Amino acid sequence: MGDSYLGPYTYELVSETDGIRHYEHRRGTSVSEDSTTDTWAYQNGYVTLTPLRLDWTDYDLLEAMKSWELQLGK
Repeated sequence: MGDSYLGPYTYELVSETDGIRHYEHRRGTSVSEDSTTDTWAYQNGYVTLTPLRLDWTDYDLLEAMKSWELQLGK
C-alpha cells in the first residue's frame, strides 16, 4: 500500500474492580493525504488493484547452501 492507514495500538482503561484494571486495545487509523496512493483511493471509495509479488527467497544464499553438502535423513 502506498502508505499506512493503521496506526499504533493504544490501550484504554475500561473498568477497575478491587484493584484489578481491565483494558481494551484500540487500533488507531490514519487518513491518507497522498492522492497518488492506493490507500487514499480505498479511503475515498475507489476500488484498488495492487499487483504484488511476495518472494522472500534469498537466492544467493540458496545457491551457497548447495556447497554445504548437507545429508538429510539417515
